[in-house]
Amino acid sequence: MFKKKNELETSLFDKAMEWYQSGDCGKKEAAIELFPEDMLKNEIDNYRKRNKAERMKLRDVELEKSLETAKKMFPVGTVIWSDDGTDSCPNIIVGEPYIGNTKYGTHIPYDKYHYFEDKDVEKKTILVHAIRVSHGSIPDDELFRNSVIGLEKIMLQMEKPEKDRYPAKNFFVDIDTYRSNEAKKKAEEIKNLNDTITRNQKEIDRCKTELAEWMEYNPYAFSVEMIDELVKKWKW
Repeated sequence: MFKKKNELETSLFDKAMEWYQSGDCGKKEAAIELFPEDMLKNEIDNYRKRNKAERMKLRDVELEKSLETAKKMFPVGTVIWSDDGTDSCPNIIVGEPYIGNTKYGTHIPYDKYHYFEDKDVEKKTILVHAIRVSHGSIPDDELFRNSVIGLEKIMLQMEKPEKDRYPAKNFFVDIDTYRSNEAKKKAEEIKNLNDTITRNQKEIDRCKTELAEWMEYNPYAFSVEMIDELVKKWKW
């Protein structure tokens, strides 16, 4: 195992290991010039373990700092949009932000764990429990009452210029604007439905008239007797 003599040599060795595994021929040759290739080969597993442990340690520190920021930015009662762009319902925060892992990878910023080769590494982020509200009604569905929002994703997006944010330009829901937009949407949907009802009602009325005609029709009325009667009445 590589024994460090000082921080500088350790840093140089780690950099050489990074070059050696990069896939760049030039960097690999540079790494071999600094340290024997046998040493580099033998130390790959140890390097990866140390690198993973260091990254995880730094990640934990980052999460703790982000958590404190999230608690200030997103107190209970705050209304926000979803972090993944698949939901148009406003979300009411009903708990304090916390550090947790989730089976839904969409809640975790991709670039925080993409460098880990270990697929089983615990992926943690800043989450918060929320209630999704649809059409302004009190939710009675478990999916609406047990919503989880990835706050770290939202916080990272909010660091960008507004025009570059996704999925929302402003993740905080403006209640007045939301209600106004919903009122317009309601009026439009009501108009469309009334137009559809009117259009369909005309078709229904036509069908009813035609149905009555068919119900009145008796095929068996066409008989020899009827033919004789018609001939007598209309014979030229």
